[in-house]
Amino acid sequence: MTLADAETIFLALSDVAPGDREAFLRARCGNDAALRREVDRLIAALDVPDEFLDPERIPTLDMAAVDGPLQPGSRLGDFLVLHALGSGGMGVVYAAQQDRPRRTVAIKVLRRGFRHPEILRRFENEAEMLGRLQHPGIAQVFAFFPGDRTTPAHLVMELVSGPPLTDYARAEKLSIAERVSLMIKLVDALQHAHQRGIIHRDIKPANVLVAEGSQPKVLDFGIARAIEREMQRLTHQTAHGQFMG
Repeated sequence: MTLADAETIFLALSDVAPGDREAFLRARCGNDAALRREVDRLIAALDVPDEFLDPERIPTLDMAAVDGPLQPGSRLGDFLVLHALGSGGMGVVYAAQQDRPRRTVAIKVLRRGFRHPEILRRFENEAEMLGRLQHPGIAQVFAFFPGDRTTPAHLVMELVSGPPLTDYARAEKLSIAERVSLMIKLVDALQHAHQRGIIHRDIKPANVLVAEGSQPKVLDFGIARAIEREMQRLTHQTAHGQFMG
């Protein structure tokens, strides 16, 4: 059992009616008690009592508190935070449930220390570029919020449940032919971006997760460079001595 196994089952529950949940979990977890316990732990964050969701009682966010982990049940606009997925130098990524349409998404929240105008422009630029890309091999952007006095800047994206590229290849013991097939899907996604004038600049296994159906998904276009003249000014210029990618 791995955390990825539990999260895959947990995320699939968003499409299962409450009355069918127990049968679904028995079928997916089988006799693996450890896996079921981990899934139940994740479900506990999802099953927030109705009275807790009273708008007057929902935890509010402020700029002084958001650098700590957002607690399950906190809200970012129309999104209910479920749990943290991971963190990087500039932000933290959370799994969250969207109210309408009802679906599970990933939300990348910018850390307080990086809310400099230039960093915010780069963050917004990531949303703009990803919004122009529509490909099964690239995580889709759903929404972007630039932040205000009470809510941090955040990017709402398709939630990709799967391991990094190299972990997947090792775990599945892929043959050379299967690895080549996986790479063909990956370069097809990158070609889609390149044809639209966007160069990722930070392709590495951690930024390529493999979803169901052996579909690699490219993530994190945070330092991508847009070739078009109107986008170059935001993405190409860096401070003296600063190396990106």
